[in-house]
Amino acid sequence: MYKDFTDKVYILEGPDGSGKTTLGQKLADVHGCEYVHLTYYKDEEMMRTQFYDVIRRINTQKKGFVVDRFILSNIIYGIVFHNCKFVDGWKMFLDALCRDWLKGKEIVICLPADKQAYLEHFKKMTEEREEMYCSVEDMSKIYDLYEVFYEMLSHNKDINVSRYDWMK
Repeated sequence: MYKDFTDKVYILEGPDGSGKTTLGQKLADVHGCEYVHLTYYKDEEMMRTQFYDVIRRINTQKKGFVVDRFILSNIIYGIVFHNCKFVDGWKMFLDALCRDWLKGKEIVICLPADKQAYLEHFKKMTEEREEMYCSVEDMSKIYDLYEVFYEMLSHNKDINVSRYDWMK
């Protein structure tokens, strides 16, 4: 871990129930930084407003941040739930974000290595928590997309990407 976390930014991405919130709150508590939990909005304007607000706060405040969900989650959930296509425009946007803004930040993909165990855990969570609203079949697609994006991002030499598996 870093000795001086005061200006470190962690961005946690991953499917529902993959340990993002638990990890994010622990990082924020241990290092005394701000924890920000973003959510998926179907309305693009609300989504942009939320992202720009977080980017502005990170750029203007000299302190550490832990961001629970960012643009990657919105892309992935949009693909599964709203038939959005990952076309060149999204790829160009993500490439620009990686090149220009994510440089120097820590991207943590929260994704258990054992997909089947994760899906069983997710199914149990849907029975216990109101916020879990999608099917196991949809979550399987979401999991697969996080795998693809993790592989893609891990080959980008300009950003730091790691994978967190709370099930280990």
